[in-house]
Amino acid sequence: MAGDADWRRDDDAGFLDVARARQGPALRAAALVTLDPDLAEAVVLRALTDLALRWREAREEGPEHVLRAALYPSAVRAAEAREDRRDTQDGQDAEGPAATGPHVPPGADVPSGDDRSAAVARALATVPPRARAAAVSWWLEDRDAAGTAHVLRCSPEEVLADVDRVRRALATVGPRSTPPTGPGDAAARDLLDLLADGVVERDLGPLAEDAARSRRRTVRRRTAVGAVLAVGASTAAAVVTGRPDPSSADAVTSAAPDGRLRAVVADGVRVHLAPDADGLDALPRYPLADQLALPRRLWPDADRPLDMLSPAGTSSSVRAVYLVRSRPGALTPALFIPRISSRAQRVGMAPLRPLGTVPDAEGIALGPRAVDSGRHRVVFPQPGGVVLLEVRSSRTQRFEIEGETIESAGWAADDRTVVASSATATWLVDTRSGRVRRSGIAAHPGWADITSPAGRPTVRTFSEDGRLISLRSVLGPRLEVLGRSVSTVGGWTCSAAGLEPSPATGGRTRGLVAVRAGGAAEARVLATAPTTGSSEAYRPVGWGPGGVVLVEARTSGAGARIIRLLAWDVPGGRLHRVAEADEAALAAASGAGFTRAWTL
Repeated sequence: MAGDADWRRDDDAGFLDVARARQGPALRAAALVTLDPDLAEAVVLRALTDLALRWREAREEGPEHVLRAALYPSAVRAAEAREDRRDTQDGQDAEGPAATGPHVPPGADVPSGDDRSAAVARALATVPPRARAAAVSWWLEDRDAAGTAHVLRCSPEEVLADVDRVRRALATVGPRSTPPTGPGDAAARDLLDLLADGVVERDLGPLAEDAARSRRRTVRRRTAVGAVLAVGASTAAAVVTGRPDPSSADAVTSAAPDGRLRAVVADGVRVHLAPDADGLDALPRYPLADQLALPRRLWPDADRPLDMLSPAGTSSSVRAVYLVRSRPGALTPALFIPRISSRAQRVGMAPLRPLGTVPDAEGIALGPRAVDSGRHRVVFPQPGGVVLLEVRSSRTQRFEIEGETIESAGWAADDRTVVASSATATWLVDTRSGRVRRSGIAAHPGWADITSPAGRPTVRTFSEDGRLISLRSVLGPRLEVLGRSVSTVGGWTCSAAGLEPSPATGGRTRGLVAVRAGGAAEARVLATAPTTGSSEAYRPVGWGPGGVVLVEARTSGAGARIIRLLAWDVPGGRLHRVAEADEAALAAASGAGFTRAWTL
């Protein structure tokens, strides 16, 4: 039962982390749609409560996508209901929403500061709530017509008409030179930002969590007899099963039946020992593997030609990205989108060029955060720039970084900035404005990473646009960080590491190190059994729920090379199987053009 409670606490922490990161943009969007801060707060609280109730399912779909899908329709309905009530009570049908204040006539002097913000609000009040929602999605979230239409449950043509309607309304706020058709995209975005900047943010996550718990209790009371029987059966099973003895001698080469790993102390820190290559086959399946929506066979079937992604794109979430050789010197992405097919979907786009800097002829290194949080945009490093694939429209966009061979690229926490690195510099690419600038300080895709100055682990945190904001040393054994870290909005970060041999670990020299930024000042270490192949035989590729890092393990066992996807439960000290590809599957995939470059 204690393990279940720990798992639930991790689930709750994951929800609160996401709520804290996304409630600000959600409040800004709802305030612009409803033009009422109190109503906006109620709308966001309701959407967050629904997210908390669906949390396990939402993690698979993408929490940001689930929140947005609930938020916009709810905000539009609430705004429409408020305006209907006001019209009925005040008898202002002739003036409607415009009665909130005088408009700024076209060509008049442009107000500034609070006056201009009020003028923007008055202009927005002249258009229906759905048009305001379309404008927020279009300009502030950089969504295209198809993506906005999906969220608002209307047609792309209606979205374009709504955006044009708002553009014309904002013409009353712009400078004298603004045409009657309204401001351009950049000016319209600035006007919406001006009004949104006045929104006061509150921490609604705990309130939403409490509301969700209350609703769950209500449901449980209605089915009390069934719930009691179910809980009783689960408790009895847990008592009978018990916990295995982690100190058993064979725990070094195999894990306990529940995936629990043997732990030793090295340099004052607990280090968990992973099984050897053969012992990995006996690991239990990850309990939440189905929620990851990944196939048990890690590499796509290669028994027939790949299906092509529709030229119109899709609003379904991308779960994995593979690279396929279309011809010598040319690569194209293949996307695993489980809602469309159990097979990978090849993208009809201009081929990508391999990078000569990538080892083992993989072509392109797909690093952490190659896919954005919404699971709809993928970025690829290229010689002289980066290429962005928008899955919802199947369109691509290239951002030039002249004279640089970009070796890695990934999304910053704001899901707007791409952090692109070459051998000599790091660049920040604003995918909304197209601006590319060289970063004067350290930058990284995601929220945090781990480095190893002087051989000791140090955790760094990064701003929304990927720039370094803090660093601190943590307690841990001597190690060398290998490759790039993967991180979560909750502050967890993990990297492959080379370890200093220690008698306590049996002389193991490879493994993983994980740290929670803002948490305990102690690294969590997984020491892997000796393997053949590259020094990064274990490579973190993403995060699951509750402090579980997803790891690619390339090992050799029984004479065959195998690639596995494992789930390391960092707080619980367990290791589970998620998916795998054996030598035959890898050979078949290679014959079909698949490289071994992939990412989640």
